Amino acid sequence: MNAPFLKGLGLLLLIAVMAALLLSGLWLKPESSAPESTASSAEQAAIERTAQRTRRISQFGAQPAGSQSPPSAPPASTTKPIASDVSLPEGYTLAEHKGTMHRARLNELLKVEISPNPDWLDPAIGVDRILDQPRAHQGEPVFAALRLAPGTTSAKIEDVLTRLGARIKGTSGDSVRIVVPPEQARIQAIAELPGIIGVGALPSELKLDPEYAESTLTAPASQETPVFITLMGEDSSGQYKHLLAGLGVTVGDYDTHLRSYTANVPASALQDLAAADYVMRIEPIGVVGAMHGSAVPVMGIDRLRGYDFAQESFAGLTGRGIGIGVLDTGLNVRHADIAHGRNSICGANFVFGENWDLWADLVGHGTHVMGTIAGAGRDDALRAGMAPNVSHLRFAKVLSFLGFGSDDDIRRGMDYLSRPSFCFGSNGQATKPLIANLSLGTTTVVSTGRSIAERKLDAVVHAEGQLYVVAQANSDARGFSNFGTAKNTLAVGAVHDSGVIASFSSHGPTADGRLAPKVAGTGVGIWSARGAGSRSGYESYSGTSMASPSVAGVAALLLEADANLRHKPALVRARLMASAIRPDPYLDSSEQFPLDNSKGPGRMQNEYGMGLVSARVSIASLNSADGWLVASAEASPTAAGYERARADLISS
Repeated sequence: MNAPFLKGLGLLLLIAVMAALLLSGLWLKPESSAPESTASSAEQAAIERTAQRTRRISQFGAQPAGSQSPPSAPPASTTKPIASDVSLPEGYTLAEHKGTMHRARLNELLKVEISPNPDWLDPAIGVDRILDQPRAHQGEPVFAALRLAPGTTSAKIEDVLTRLGARIKGTSGDSVRIVVPPEQARIQAIAELPGIIGVGALPSELKLDPEYAESTLTAPASQETPVFITLMGEDSSGQYKHLLAGLGVTVGDYDTHLRSYTANVPASALQDLAAADYVMRIEPIGVVGAMHGSAVPVMGIDRLRGYDFAQESFAGLTGRGIGIGVLDTGLNVRHADIAHGRNSICGANFVFGENWDLWADLVGHGTHVMGTIAGAGRDDALRAGMAPNVSHLRFAKVLSFLGFGSDDDIRRGMDYLSRPSFCFGSNGQATKPLIANLSLGTTTVVSTGRSIAERKLDAVVHAEGQLYVVAQANSDARGFSNFGTAKNTLAVGAVHDSGVIASFSSHGPTADGRLAPKVAGTGVGIWSARGAGSRSGYESYSGTSMASPSVAGVAALLLEADANLRHKPALVRARLMASAIRPDPYLDSSEQFPLDNSKGPGRMQNEYGMGLVSARVSIASLNSADGWLVASAEASPTAAGYERARADLISS
């Protein structure tokens, strides 16, 4: 071939790849990074950019953000051996699986001791503290908090509170936020209502991070700090924005989901701000490094594993002995993060004419997904995947290098992963993956999970005992993944490392009113192994395509920790959903996150599912006063249906 022809071919190939990134059905959004600099100057620059943005928003209003291309790769490195020990930190014990539940009729109500009120909710002093808030002295209605007795709900007390001049502004667990006129007789009457066991005003010291508060004591009065200000109630009218500005605060963007403003707060204004009754929390805006180095601790994995810098190896719960399957574009097996330390790597191509791309992955999507699950972190331990020592990798190439595939390609890929496969390195033993990741699909607003693609997924999960983890899609309220509507899938939405839902993450519910997504995982600015035959290097992407493998990696750790859960995908889904963490305490309410689906998903569950998956909470119990107990059991319905039992739910 002559040189002009080769140049022309290369140009066509480049155009095709660029078109794929723009038009493909992959649940991926490219993310970019600024050039590296020293940590301190980079953090300071990020803080100043945040402050400048808040000033611009304060003056001109919010503007849509732009995007940039992914960065280039770091240099290559060599491979070294992996450690093999598994242990948990002191105080942690593996969650216990109780097996099959014994059936018995519940004839008595459950009784659990109620924890005492904190001092600030003591009714003996709470009434006076409500009246001592600054706006109360001006005769204006103020916020107060009530604690409800077990069995009492905000709906039960709303009418009587209204008659006393109070309005409910929100709930948080067993607490209710109200606005009430600053009159002692009214507030005292509310404190004495049946079903109310605590009343008070949130103290200033509980609204502030102690380190931040201390740092302002010696700071110049005019020194500004970019913060998030969470309000006690929503601010659709802008009333509290005006009050904040009156305290000398530069007020930026408002987040309706979290009832919070970005703001620049001078040191001289902090104490007055914390004393304001309408302020719930003041938090400095942190600097986040968008990579697995932050995603791993956000997913609760850092306490379950450690890294030996001398041996360059991970120890603890790392996915050893587990098999993972991915259906995607291809897998770059030349990359050290993919090839290192595996017992076997097998795959098959289901895209006609693209056998050449199965082990190269020109577009890089499949490699990024697999690296997020199981990347070994050979170039950079902070960019290792969630389960870096996964033993068996299985890959089905069901998407072309342009990022598209047919339902039939995917159907055949599912069949391949449902069968034990043998390949070089398998030591004579065929292996079937326990977990499969599907970061692809068709965006829809009408799917009820009944088309052939979703029924196929449901059938494979039920018959083969494999957990299918699926990306929810990147269309915010405009659509969701068809595979996410399957009955037996674990659909995953994307959150920032802060736990806040990503703007692109698709909302539910399904067209027939079911919960979607089921859970959320980190999916913004995720660094993972490069494709295109690279031997090393990482790229950063955002999308539910990245959140789904984050959760799949946690599932691998869970199955490594407890063999009783293997081949029981419904039980694994239940464990991950039940132990998921809500992004904010105020979401712990029946309106936002109901405990059952009798009235359909709560408003915020349509974005977060049951919350952010946590490896630490799902896998281990923490034996301490502020710890938790995790256990599981299983049962099947009788022919007559599920038994019904009544219990009095009591907070502790």
